[in-house]
Amino acid sequence: MKAIEFSARLKENKIEVPENFRKRLGKNQAMRVILLVAEEEEEPANKLWDKLTVEQFFSGYSDADSVYDKK
Repeated sequence: MKAIEFSARLKENKIEVPENFRKRLGKNQAMRVILLVAEEEEEPANKLWDKLTVEQFFSGYSDADSVYDKK
């Protein structure tokens, strides 16, 4: 089984799968759906966590690494 992740909102009591994912799904394809619903207090923590992740990721690079960026 493969996982596909996307953000969505309930619209008329339905969750719409984005077009780019619908193209990859076959007709009548079996799937398992897991809903992860953000709680109000989770949102700021998630944004802080995302910011920290990006900062930590880029802190591991130096100007010496730019040699790999050249063609």
